[in-house]
Amino acid sequence: MTKVLNKRPIAHDPHCYVFQDGDRGNRWYLYFYDQERQSRHRHSLGRIAAGDVLEAERKGLAKYIEFKTKSERGEQIRTLTIELAKAIAKANLRRAEAGEKPITMNSLAVQAGVSATTITRLARPADDPKAASALSLDLASKIVSVLDCGIEDLLEVVE
Repeated sequence: MTKVLNKRPIAHDPHCYVFQDGDRGNRWYLYFYDQERQSRHRHSLGRIAAGDVLEAERKGLAKYIEFKTKSERGEQIRTLTIELAKAIAKANLRRAEAGEKPITMNSLAVQAGVSATTITRLARPADDPKAASALSLDLASKIVSVLDCGIEDLLEVVE
């Protein structure tokens, strides 16, 4: 369950607000409910200082306008999710078929040059409060190189 802090409405829309997630280091997010498709969206607003409410509202409004416009045009709102656990499983299936030893999250971390904690957080389900909420392109590139897979194995478009 998300610990919602500093909830601020956006554009007088009762189905949209920015908030800080108390379970994720007080990061700012936008919550948007698309009534047409009856779908909920939670979008990270990036790096914003914990007390910078105006910046959170500014970024939230900009993203709200984007989402609302897409909804009104009948377009789907798409997001990317990190599917590291699936990518590791696929890589290990290929390795088993080739008679190679499976790769562990620890060995992936070492080969990618990051901490085991980072890999563990990336492998958690998106709804887990301890899951990573972002992935740099540099790290994504290192992971797909180590796993010998495509970026489509690591990231999934959710509509």
